[in-house]
Amino acid sequence: STSYSPGIGAQNDNVSSPLGIMPHQIRGSLTSYTLMTPTIPAFQCCTACSDAVVDAYKKDGYEFVKKACCSDSTFLKDV
Repeated sequence: STSYSPGIGAQNDNVSSPLGIMPHQIRGSLTSYTLMTPTIPAFQCCTACSDAVVDAYKKDGYEFVKKACCSDSTFLKDV
């Protein structure tokens, strides 16, 4: 698995979202005018796309988003 979010609930690297692969990082070089999207093994506790976070979002929808944005800073870590 790599460091991009392959879409809600996707389980392999060959699946992408409707907008295409969404990298977690985009790095650029001003001297060479290039962009790169580094790939690394996915972190199973990612607060953006881990299975636990995706499942909680599917279950609670907007309420999950509201809690993640408005509650204390450890909400996503605790999921």
